[in-house]
Amino acid sequence: WHPMLQVFTSSYKVRYLAPICSRIVVVALILGLSSVIFPMIISFRSGGFLLENEVGREEPLVFFNKEVLLFITGSSGAPLVVWSTVPQFNAMAGDLLRFPKMTVMEIDDNYDGRPERLSLNLTVALPADDTVAEVTLLAGFNCTLKKFINLEMNAIAFVSKSTNTPSRGLSVFGDLSFVQKSAPPQFSRSISYESLLNPSVSSASSFDISNILRKYNSLNESFRLKSTYSTWTRPALPSVPFHLSLEVNYSDVDVRYIPGLAQQLKHIWVEYLAILIPFMWIVSSLLGYCVRNGVFPVYIKPDKIKSHAS
Repeated sequence: WHPMLQVFTSSYKVRYLAPICSRIVVVALILGLSSVIFPMIISFRSGGFLLENEVGREEPLVFFNKEVLLFITGSSGAPLVVWSTVPQFNAMAGDLLRFPKMTVMEIDDNYDGRPERLSLNLTVALPADDTVAEVTLLAGFNCTLKKFINLEMNAIAFVSKSTNTPSRGLSVFGDLSFVQKSAPPQFSRSISYESLLNPSVSSASSFDISNILRKYNSLNESFRLKSTYSTWTRPALPSVPFHLSLEVNYSDVDVRYIPGLAQQLKHIWVEYLAILIPFMWIVSSLLGYCVRNGVFPVYIKPDKIKSHAS
């Protein structure tokens, strides 16, 4: 006995032939068409081929544009302090105008050139014979989105807090979030919104908070202060200025958009293939069972297709 070594291999393919006008040809044609058409129907009925909306995660580029409107109301219900960074507004404030000390710090925590949060502090002197009952603040931001939609806008963060106890300070914490009424097409147009806190028309109605918020709310896209927490500093002390602190996080936002052609084709292809491949395997197995087990008469023709030495 001597050890054996494989020196040659050969592969064979078996052909199953049938006349064109035969039952097995009709069955093969029906099964072939079914393997193409049924996956298409299932894909369409399970949600459709086209994506109506898609959601993407993006870190917006946000900068505080140093536009502020401040209103402080006293316990008597009358305004105590009115101030803005807009000179036209201050010119209409009259005796209520008080110039606070403002400090601004935008912090880049991960050193990527994009600030992640804002720290805004306002210190304003109050009349000695009244205390603070309500604080309203509007702060302007320049926000840019580029990854899914082209958006550049002047956003507004709105803060309105009231108290029944005399206080000498207010601290507010929140996240600047993105809000959409409807999804725009992906990269189809450039969206730009001008500032509402620095209008070109210097009329009293231009600086009315209700008008500003109504116009801002009518925009399809906007940034708003959400997830807010606030604390009042008590008690109020005579001759101690009122201190307002606002800390805003520039968090990642969810952007809704209508996908473009490339993303639609990719989605259609992947969804169709996910159903087509199992269907083709089932059809091939069923057809193979029919011809190998003599369900339909066929002619068998062995065919040598490949051979190679090893």
